[in-house]
Amino acid sequence: MEFYPPNAPVPQERRTDRLYLRPLRATDVEIDYDAVMSSAAMLRAWSQSDWPADDFTLAENLADLVRHEREHLARQAFTYTVLDPSGARCLGCVYIVPLRPDEVALCPDAAYAADVGFWVRASEVPNALDEHLLETLQEWFREEWALDRVLFTVAERESRQAGLLAAAGLPRLAPCTLDRGGRCWVYGRPRSRPRVSLGESMAEFKKQLQQGIVQQAYRGLLEYMLGLRTYFAGIFPGGAVAGSVYHGYMDMTYFALFPEALRQRKLKAAVVFVYDTFRFEVWLSAANKQVQARYWTLFRESKWERYPVVPALEGADSILEHILVDNPDWNDPDGLTRQIEIATRHFIGDVEDFLSTH
Repeated sequence: MEFYPPNAPVPQERRTDRLYLRPLRATDVEIDYDAVMSSAAMLRAWSQSDWPADDFTLAENLADLVRHEREHLARQAFTYTVLDPSGARCLGCVYIVPLRPDEVALCPDAAYAADVGFWVRASEVPNALDEHLLETLQEWFREEWALDRVLFTVAERESRQAGLLAAAGLPRLAPCTLDRGGRCWVYGRPRSRPRVSLGESMAEFKKQLQQGIVQQAYRGLLEYMLGLRTYFAGIFPGGAVAGSVYHGYMDMTYFALFPEALRQRKLKAAVVFVYDTFRFEVWLSAANKQVQARYWTLFRESKWERYPVVPALEGADSILEHILVDNPDWNDPDGLTRQIEIATRHFIGDVEDFLSTH
């Protein structure tokens, strides 16, 4: 997969009544520096790094802008400054870069694909400029860019942008890891699957079943989940574990946990195997939508950063979601169970500690 077609033009600008997008240049150093330092704390959280440090200098910013401009001209990555309509004040920045290795699998049919990150000044967030910028970018990519697929990455605990992306019809697809070690979520339009009739899909299902592997794997998974539930029933006594496992429709399989501190608040935890990502997660869920909304608001407004809050309630079954095991080792089920137990205990303990003070 390549980044951008070698013969395709690179769009030069995009204007709306609220902003002006154009390539970032080294000559923008002073207005860019002003925007960066006005939002330093926000950007450190956004980038999951120490950039920009409190003592970040104009000269250091110039070095960054020279690099961005050089990469832009070489078509290695594209960086755009977000200006006010007059072009006099910097309001933010947009980064369009090649996919990271763990994003490539999300775009198997794309010849050209990119990863996008963006930010606006902290003072512009209350004015929803970030939402307007996202809408502008989506239109721009659709109308002028020669890209088959565009993905957006957001820091694992960045709830504001995550909510904007989800509300824009860009669901969370998968986790990824930055080169510097930070954890992110990847958002984008789900890859379209070929539309087939029920007869065609059943014929393919029959073909796969005749090989015998699907039945073996599915039976093994359900047996493991049943055994895992039984194990948890032994370490969480007093009826704190649901009596059955929800098998699902090859979307998720889970069982619920009802520790007393959660049960009193009509909350529960769930150990979930997610088929699309093929990993184990733990979710904080609620007995009903009203309770879910109340605690979703509590976690979101408290700015608690221990675990990601789901971006939006619409279509969500949970309040918090946390990855327990990203790549399960099915050849070591006992070790896998220990991993899940330890991570689940930490999650429940952290949630209980939070709720005890709120």
